[in-house]
Amino acid sequence: MLRKNQLDRNGQIKDTAVLLKVTSLIKQLEERLSSLDAFALSNMSIEDVVKFLQKEDDSPETFKLDFFSFADSVIEAKSGQSRKTYRSALKSFKQFYAHESMDISAITSSLMRSWESWLVNKYGDGARSVSAYTSCIAFIHGQARLKYNDEETGIIRIKNPFQFYNLFGLPFLTVGAVPNRRAACLRGISSTLSKVRDFA
Repeated sequence: MLRKNQLDRNGQIKDTAVLLKVTSLIKQLEERLSSLDAFALSNMSIEDVVKFLQKEDDSPETFKLDFFSFADSVIEAKSGQSRKTYRSALKSFKQFYAHESMDISAITSSLMRSWESWLVNKYGDGARSVSAYTSCIAFIHGQARLKYNDEETGIIRIKNPFQFYNLFGLPFLTVGAVPNRRAACLRGISSTLSKVRDFA
């Protein structure tokens, strides 16, 4: 609450310390709003903007989520063989991590590569379990991002480590480095598309 001696005759703030605090607060709010998508912001009401600004800081640095507990809830929604595979994948991941709980921020591309190597050593290179298990964990992580992130409004509580990790160890869309059968398949698709274009 401002005191009378902090205002001038026109009711404007004249206290330098208060002005600095207000300026700093406005700058912080502007920075938070700048994280919003321009289209999304233009379609938000004043009430929506106020709610966004009043939200507690839940950036990736402060947001917490027990991945193992969340994974259990995702797996419970599955059935049959799918549930069994996901259960086995989570059990393996827990054995590798060797902790009773795991914050989702601990899942990084480096950790995934280490787990993949661990799986290869256990089951052998090319074993179906390696690709199946890593895919299961990637899917569960994706479900967490869908639930807790809102990219349209700039709310990213969970970073995506799978942007930097290739499932099955394949390089990023580089035909020359893909195993022979995959490369042949891609070349075949390319050839077919060329023929379609020629026919058109």
